[in-house]
Amino acid sequence: MVVCLCNQITDHQLKESIKNGVTTVRGLRQELGIGQNCGCCAATAKKYIDEYCQHDCKNCKFK
Repeated sequence: MVVCLCNQITDHQLKESIKNGVTTVRGLRQELGIGQNCGCCAATAKKYIDEYCQHDCKNCKFK
């Protein structure tokens, strides 16, 4: 599913970046371009971080 329409970033790309250690919206912006144009996707990106990483990689749902 496309999460960022401006940059055509998918949920899969978000999950992969989080899995690889990106734990902030700023980090996702730097790596993928999330939230650089209209910013509508930034809240969704934050939800993905909260759901899949919880800022504690030991509890990461990807492991």
